[in-house]
Amino acid sequence: MQKLIKITFLFIIVLIISIAFATFIENSDGADEAWKLIYDSVWFEVLSFSIVILLIANILKSQMYKKEKLVIFVFHFALILIFIGAFIGKHYGFSGILHVSQNSSANVMESKYNYFIIKAKKADKTEELSFKGVNGFKKELSLFGKPLKITDKIIYKNAKKTLHVTPGKTRRGVIAFEILTEDKRKKYLFDNPAKIEQKDFDIYFNMEPADESRPYFKIVVEIGKMMHFVSNFDIVSNFEEVYKKDTSYEIHPGILYKVKDIQILASIMAPEGEISYKGTDNPMNESVFTMNVNYDAINKDVALIEKQKYVSGFKKDFSINHTDFSLKWGPKHIKLPFELELKRFDIINYPGSKDVASYESKVKLIDVKNNKTIETTIKINEPLSFGNYTIFQTKYDRHDSTLFDVNYNPGKWFVYIGYFLLTLGLILNLTNPNSRFRKLIAS
Repeated sequence: MQKLIKITFLFIIVLIISIAFATFIENSDGADEAWKLIYDSVWFEVLSFSIVILLIANILKSQMYKKEKLVIFVFHFALILIFIGAFIGKHYGFSGILHVSQNSSANVMESKYNYFIIKAKKADKTEELSFKGVNGFKKELSLFGKPLKITDKIIYKNAKKTLHVTPGKTRRGVIAFEILTEDKRKKYLFDNPAKIEQKDFDIYFNMEPADESRPYFKIVVEIGKMMHFVSNFDIVSNFEEVYKKDTSYEIHPGILYKVKDIQILASIMAPEGEISYKGTDNPMNESVFTMNVNYDAINKDVALIEKQKYVSGFKKDFSINHTDFSLKWGPKHIKLPFELELKRFDIINYPGSKDVASYESKVKLIDVKNNKTIETTIKINEPLSFGNYTIFQTKYDRHDSTLFDVNYNPGKWFVYIGYFLLTLGLILNLTNPNSRFRKLIAS
């Protein structure tokens, strides 16, 4: 019996040390890294589950459910409830950021942690998959009845793209070109089907135009052959050579193709090549998240581009065997079962100073389903609780808007009851004349 107690105690000590390490990792490398290395690891789940089993074994072995051992039973049962609540909260709860402007309301928040979201379309069928995508994931899924394997690789911060000619190695075309206007020039580098929308026309690379009635300039590559272009309107080069519409022509580097009010200049073309990435310190560059997608027995390296301007996270659209994919790695939009209206936001400064001492929000929570409203003030360290939701005042964006930290935890009542029983057990241990604590004092 003593051996079982010692093993349980040892496991709890290991759990406490693990959580302490996770806290250090979160402070230094961020929450994602802490979840990846500790909380989402298999060994942490096994450790937590083992402690619950050991606690139950201790209760049964020592017959703690008997009246004379009630105090120690309360302690063990409280710990079991806390572990159950933590498990439910981890696997069925979520948290995120809700941005609300003054005199307006919102009910869609962004998840605090990143999710990997897969949207796929094949013929008239659509399917969507998602999972928490802490960096370092490797998932085996099923899509339209076929195995799908997603493996992440590397995130390149502020990435710089480089084109490499690889004859006989990579069976796909790569092109580097620039678009020149009167006031600027922008570089593009493609190795997958792509589309660039301009004001009066579209540019396609290895893609068929979505609307052939709209003017387009299409670049086509065939493995082992020169690249070609075709357009549905006449084009002129800087040598005043005319390229007739609906006719295929070889595209050559160093020639300016005058298309509407811009010029296209191809610099590097490789019927067989690949693109590599390198992280830089230039914040003007978009970050890139590379990964491998294996579907329908086809392997494809995909680079998701960070699109902060349009969508928070990394995104990429591509096709495999007539299946259209839209991949996103980043915060997930979560619709809340209520709306939160920000009636007023106040910043409180220290007396005689412009330094912020605190900030608070006067809000109205609107629960349309249950025809219920709550008007209150959310302050720092004074959150609003509504069912299994807790809304914290975290920070502000501008003086007329604020950011709320919304936490949904369906297991919190298990944890609360567990903490209550721990406190009760401590009180009983201090007051019970038959407790080990009182016996030690008496001796």
